[in-house]
Amino acid sequence: MHGTKGAQMMDMHSWGWLGARRANWMMAAAIAMASACDADSPDDDGLAQDHPRSGGGATCRTCGYKNSPMLGKFALDTFTLPTAAAPAEGLQLVGIVDPGGQAATVKIDDEAFFAVSGGVTYGGAQLEGWSLVFASGTGERFEVEIAVATGVLDWATGATVPSYTLLYRDPASPDGDDNVCPGVNPDHPSIVLISGERYDFETKSVEPGLPDMVTLACHGHAIAKLRMLGYGPNDDAGATPSQRQAALKMLTADYCGKGHSFTAIGQPLDWHDALDTFVSSIADPSRLEAKWTDAGASCLATPRLVKRSEVEKECPALPRCNGTLDLDGNDWISLNP
Repeated sequence: MHGTKGAQMMDMHSWGWLGARRANWMMAAAIAMASACDADSPDDDGLAQDHPRSGGGATCRTCGYKNSPMLGKFALDTFTLPTAAAPAEGLQLVGIVDPGGQAATVKIDDEAFFAVSGGVTYGGAQLEGWSLVFASGTGERFEVEIAVATGVLDWATGATVPSYTLLYRDPASPDGDDNVCPGVNPDHPSIVLISGERYDFETKSVEPGLPDMVTLACHGHAIAKLRMLGYGPNDDAGATPSQRQAALKMLTADYCGKGHSFTAIGQPLDWHDALDTFVSSIADPSRLEAKWTDAGASCLATPRLVKRSEVEKECPALPRCNGTLDLDGNDWISLNP
């Protein structure tokens, strides 16, 4: 089901299948997968890599964006479905409006937005110019435009992952339309959906089994990278919640399992997982960084960025790895390229 992959020196510029805004925003440009990205944008978890299907062209190891999606003062990192009970806190997706202002029924299927109007279902690029309607627990309503609806290839199988540029017109913003991902160019496809699961990024943990919940993850964020690894709860890899949490710990260098990240912007990494979705091309045991479970690193060899002594201040009992590249019952191993 999953082919062997080489060294995973991938970059989130693979998200750069840039369409441009239709309706109120006219088509402006398209950017190929190997194009550069905004090197000044901070990456929340510090891991930026080069997509293996980019033809081995330019790499952009500082590509990425900080923070979760926002609607003004409200976090849009998760929302509940229209069919769920209205939440006391947070946001609920309550509808969708076409470019002419007509309301339609909104639904999410296969981690993509769809609208149903007059017995016709609209999806993909047909939704560009439509507006999603969200409501807060206090009754405030927000319209968020789908400016770009496109697809990007995941890093595991090459399957298409629906991706969106979502724009919010913040009355308090002097610049007009804001990408819901802070700091992102308004035209950049920057959002993927993960259905049925929520993530606590303070503790770097997975909260599974939430059928009425949808997570929105911004380009460059570790949660989006989890989806691009094919490790979402609905992906074909079949990863368990604990395996997904192990991946999240690895991506963020949460060695001690307490939620503290020991990595930084643009730090490359290679890896191998127990599902054989990814197999490292590195055969040198001296390049081993760590072995990972859902509790963090089970052992640590050479940290990818900081000195080992810095990690030991937080978790002094963390053992050294045995020097082999065997998984030893762990979910992931990570290596320094």
